[in-house]
Amino acid sequence: MNYHKIYQDLIKKCTDRTLSSDQYFEQHHIIPKCIGGSNDQINLVKMLPEEHLIAHLLLVKIHYNNPQLVYAANWMASRVKNNKEYGWIKRQFAKIERDTKLGIPRDQTSINKQKKTIAEKYANGYVSPVKGRHITDNHKKAVSIGNKGKAIEPQSKSDLEGFILRYGQEQGLIRYKNANNKKRTATLEHYVSKFGIDEGTRRFNEYVNKQSVRMKGDANSFRGKQHSAEARAKISQSNTSKNKIRTIEHNQKIGQANKGRKQEIITCPHCKKSGGFSNMKRWHFDKCPLLCAT
Repeated sequence: MNYHKIYQDLIKKCTDRTLSSDQYFEQHHIIPKCIGGSNDQINLVKMLPEEHLIAHLLLVKIHYNNPQLVYAANWMASRVKNNKEYGWIKRQFAKIERDTKLGIPRDQTSINKQKKTIAEKYANGYVSPVKGRHITDNHKKAVSIGNKGKAIEPQSKSDLEGFILRYGQEQGLIRYKNANNKKRTATLEHYVSKFGIDEGTRRFNEYVNKQSVRMKGDANSFRGKQHSAEARAKISQSNTSKNKIRTIEHNQKIGQANKGRKQEIITCPHCKKSGGFSNMKRWHFDKCPLLCAT
């Protein structure tokens, strides 16, 4: 019997399938780590527990001299009659874990222990498997379909009510304030108050320069793109009735920031006119008057 082909067919079936958001699944390494596989997303596949057990049994058939694969399959298959029973036990275990631990705050000792473990991993050269990962359009569409119509539970929300439901009145208020204070730390006033005028100004400028480099040119994921008509309508609606009058100081800051900045010059392929990137993207290329007249 060709166990290798059976294994490949199982992997293809699981890779081509999209599971619903409420289905229990387990991550499986297509090429096991003990024979050179990695944690990269391309080497991971979502499997139902029944399929996961079968995959490990097939791996033992293919690599029968590998002790680690034998140990893994033996641990998964111990005390169960077949893969259906294994799947039922795993789903029941996941349900019990979810029901008993939902809404219960973790012990601070456990949090500190996890922080220490993660810090040691990265200090020893660990690289996250999702670093630099590119999410495909099909993946985004599957996530969107899975989340459509899903209601967020009150205790999962990031507003004050959600924090109080998770941690109680007193602790929830403290954690909510801390979470919101983090959003206001990227300001010159914050850096100066924390490190003094000279050091704070230096650190703030260093942070601004890093952000500028990170979002410059092709590194900016929104470069050359436009909001859809629906998105523009939502932005317009959210800004309606807001006071948008800029102060003189605000205008001076914008003028100073743009002083001496050279805008990229691009050429329309239809009318051959050249100009600044922003205006050319707005009035030419797909919206070129010459193209519209033909």
